[in-house]
Amino acid sequence: MHILFCTYYFCSVKRILRILLCLPLLVSCAEGYNITGKSTVSALDGKTLSLQRLSEDGKAETLDTCRVVHGSFAFQPQGEADCFAFVYTNTGFRIPIVVESGSIRVQVDNMGQRVEGGELNKRLYKHLQSQRRLYWEWDELQGECMQLMREGKSLEDVQKKMGKKLQKVSDKIEKAETRFIIDNADNVLGSGYFVMLCQQKYQLPVVTEQVREIVKHASPAFLADPEVSFWLRAAQLNPASLPLYDK
Repeated sequence: MHILFCTYYFCSVKRILRILLCLPLLVSCAEGYNITGKSTVSALDGKTLSLQRLSEDGKAETLDTCRVVHGSFAFQPQGEADCFAFVYTNTGFRIPIVVESGSIRVQVDNMGQRVEGGELNKRLYKHLQSQRRLYWEWDELQGECMQLMREGKSLEDVQKKMGKKLQKVSDKIEKAETRFIIDNADNVLGSGYFVMLCQQKYQLPVVTEQVREIVKHASPAFLADPEVSFWLRAAQLNPASLPLYDK
């Protein structure tokens, strides 16, 4: 009886040890990621989408491609999570996304696009929604300017009446951009958003007062990011650039 008990005990211990050894593998699989999406835009049906990120030399690196079938699509990218990327269509349309652990859902419709799933995507799209409201405010003010000009007002009169309002909204937009990057400088959201923003705002890399402000308050990890450092090196070669650092 004693021998049988010992044999049973050691066999049980071996089974438990095998299970424990397998746990890291199970955890690593659970911490993977998958990206699925829905589109109600009929023009995208049948089109190929690509998931791309910037490489260290500033060029696009394709992580995966897929086709939109009956309004659904799914990426199965290889490699590690936690990178700032874009979902591209062959028409040039792009959706910013943070590839992070867990399930990520992309929604595309005629009202725009949004990404759900993961803490960093939540932060990103909360910020983008806030910025969208400021841009709507800017567009309304621009519409008022055009209306004044149609009524025969001179550019000087329009500037006198609307200049301060436009500058106030512009300052809000830029301040929110800067704060968002600085607050996320220690994760991929800060560096990825910085490069995306600079590509949208400037035709060529250039050091502006906003760039100087970001660099002044950014963390060492942000400045060491390959995409950020590549962009800043290119910007410093631009004759129109301000000095990156105070002398």
